Amino acid sequence: MGGMEKLKAAWSKGKEWAGVARSNPARTMKLLSAVSGALLIIGGISGVINIFNPLGIVISIYNM
Repeated sequence: MGGMEKLKAAWSKGKEWAGVARSNPARTMKLLSAVSGALLIIGGISGVINIFNPLGIVISIYNM
């Protein structure tokens, strides 16, 4: 599969996902909000549990 075919396939898949998101905006916002919250929690945990940068741990805890 060449580069142009992959690009066209990705474009059509993106248009399909946009149609799904447009069909039910409330559900889409709830889903994206939950994903965003999960990423924030994971980022916070990884910032606190960073043994290679002790100063970063202190700063991360201070910023909470």
